[in-house]
Amino acid sequence: MDLAARNNDRKAEVALGMVLLGVIFSSMMYGIMLTQIHKYYARFKQDAVSVKLVVFAVLLLNTASMFFVGHAAWYYMVEAGPPLHSIWSLSVELILSIIMSGLSETYESKNLISIVFQANTIPGF
Repeated sequence: MDLAARNNDRKAEVALGMVLLGVIFSSMMYGIMLTQIHKYYARFKQDAVSVKLVVFAVLLLNTASMFFVGHAAWYYMVEAGPPLHSIWSLSVELILSIIMSGLSETYESKNLISIVFQANTIPGF
C-alpha cells in the first residue's frame, strides 16, 4: 500500500470518528435534556400551559432530531462509508435545529420584552 492510499484511509477513519463523536455527544446532550424536562414537569406543575407546550414542542423536535442524527450515523458508518456527500437526514436535522432555536429564542424574547415594559428599564449585558 502506497503512502497516498494510506493517507486516504486515515482521512476516512478520521471522518467516521467525527461522525461517531457527534452521535455520542448528541446522545449525552439529549439525555441531559430529558432529565431537565422530567424535573421541570415534576417541579413546576403550576406553570402556564403555553410554557409547557413550548417545552413539549422542544422535546418532540429534539427527539426527531436525534432520530435523523442516528440515521445519518448509520448511513455513514454502516452503509456508505466515509462521508463524501451530505445525506438528506442531515438537511432535515438542520431544519429541525433552526426551528428549535427560533422557538426558544422567540419565547425568551417575549419574556424579555415583558420584563422591560414592566420595569421601564433597558437591560444591559
